[in-house]
Amino acid sequence: MRRDLIADFARHPVAGNLLMILLIVAGLFAVSRLNIQFFPSFELDLLSVRVLWRGATAEDVEEAITTPLEQRLKTIAGLKRITSTSSMGVANITLELTEGTDPITALDEAKQAVAEFRNLPADAEPPEVTRIVRYEPIARLLIIGENLDELRGLARRFESELLA
Repeated sequence: MRRDLIADFARHPVAGNLLMILLIVAGLFAVSRLNIQFFPSFELDLLSVRVLWRGATAEDVEEAITTPLEQRLKTIAGLKRITSTSSMGVANITLELTEGTDPITALDEAKQAVAEFRNLPADAEPPEVTRIVRYEPIARLLIIGENLDELRGLARRFESELLA
């Protein structure tokens, strides 16, 4: 006599039904625990430092701005990685923060570290320290017509229906 799973279920039909009910209950439990959001909440943990120095070569920008600023910015708490680019007239430094780091606190620390740097070239513009925020469009809708008031009403109605 052959011993396999299908033969066991053929001899005991209640076992197959119990297994099916167990799988359905486990699936319903898993669906109830599933996190679903219309607009998922995520943040980019990136800061950007940008300094313009018009007319300077990439080597001068790196030597006078990028390298000294990188040395100062390495002390920021929660810093994961620093990426920098020096090109003609522009220094860009991107700071990637570790997950869980408060980006507002890190932004304040970065602004303070950059403000304490006093050796910027005289004709360089003041550094811009910003938090990188990403917005992605969900959908685009084009409405064409003659009456502007009617189009505004339609657009508001479509917006409320889509958000509902």
